[in-house]
Amino acid sequence: MNNETELAIQLYEVYGDSAQWTNFQGNPMPPTWEQLPENIQTHWTAVANYVLDEYSLNGYFDIFE
Repeated sequence: MNNETELAIQLYEVYGDSAQWTNFQGNPMPPTWEQLPENIQTHWTAVANYVLDEYSLNGYFDIFE
């Protein structure tokens, strides 16, 4: 598993905990990453990729060291 996917899973889980595992419409969220549709996994991975690029380029931190 690559860093982007690992971070995407962490972000999804944090969002789920914060939102009490309901989506923006109030419907239940899939409880695991593997149960998410592939297109939604792709969106979360895009966010993770942005975070990794933005913060590593600006020298804030390397979360995987």
